[in-house]
Amino acid sequence: MKKAIHLLGLLKVGGGQSVALNYSKILKQYGVDSTFFGVKYANGEYEDFAGQYVDIVHEITPELIKGMDYVFVHTNKNLMKMLQYRFLPLGWSKKKVIYIQHLNYPTWKFFILSFIINLVCTDFIQITPITSRNVNRFIHIAKHFIVNFKLLTYKKAEWEDIRKNVRAELGYTDDDVVYVYSTRFMEGKNMGKFVELAQSCKDKEHMQFLLLGDGPDSEGAKEYKADNYKWLGFQSDVEKYLIASDVYLFVSLYKLEMLPMALVEAICYEKSIACFDTDINKFLVEDKVYSDITSQVIENWKELPTGKSLKKYDEAYAMEKIKELL
Repeated sequence: MKKAIHLLGLLKVGGGQSVALNYSKILKQYGVDSTFFGVKYANGEYEDFAGQYVDIVHEITPELIKGMDYVFVHTNKNLMKMLQYRFLPLGWSKKKVIYIQHLNYPTWKFFILSFIINLVCTDFIQITPITSRNVNRFIHIAKHFIVNFKLLTYKKAEWEDIRKNVRAELGYTDDDVVYVYSTRFMEGKNMGKFVELAQSCKDKEHMQFLLLGDGPDSEGAKEYKADNYKWLGFQSDVEKYLIASDVYLFVSLYKLEMLPMALVEAICYEKSIACFDTDINKFLVEDKVYSDITSQVIENWKELPTGKSLKKYDEAYAMEKIKELL
């Protein structure tokens, strides 16, 4: 078996950690075992979870790096660690050192980072089209465009039973059209727009609104109370609620959005999609976006784009792209 190490920050639930875990599962299918490096966090619950799939270490040593065939760099702090090791005799000519850009940096910062990336790494993974200009300008090593993919928890054969059971638990009928939004309630995620849509449709029969998530900007979620609206707070299993719903209302206007995994997930579960006219949304739903999402737009939900016809960034996509990378 070949070996890969993923250089992370805190070992806790997070975007970079989720990406690394998805990569490790696909790498395993190509005969590559993965190790996570990171700082221990709180009570170690995340390590117990991730440890089902990968080895965990809290210290990097030259010997550890020497034994790896692939080094995935997920944070800039760890990029600097690799700079310290780059000129040691650790078999660099036989390795791929791969930087994954998770954050949308200002041009000046990315320009500075690019010097170190080009020096330390052999490969660069671009996860989103919105960084193309700076990547093409400043990155001179091998470049790969790999959208962050979603490995679904539930197989398609399970969807019908899950849909039936969850809708029964929530009191929805077969005639109800369920609109769902899942997010962390923070500036830019526009949770209030979802509540506003629920309010505007309260007299429309069979239009039901299901909000998932929590966070500092949660007041609006608490204030509205009506028969057509449910707020379930944070949920560890969002996927079953996606399966039970009909339409994913992606109302986020977060300016620094690199790649909204919630939208990728909704597309993979073949939901109908209503989202705003932003560059990343246009990429994911193939320009089928809206300058405004109104009650009229969502009431005609069968005219919305659907994940059944959109490109899915799923396991099949991941297998193809990781094979190219390796």
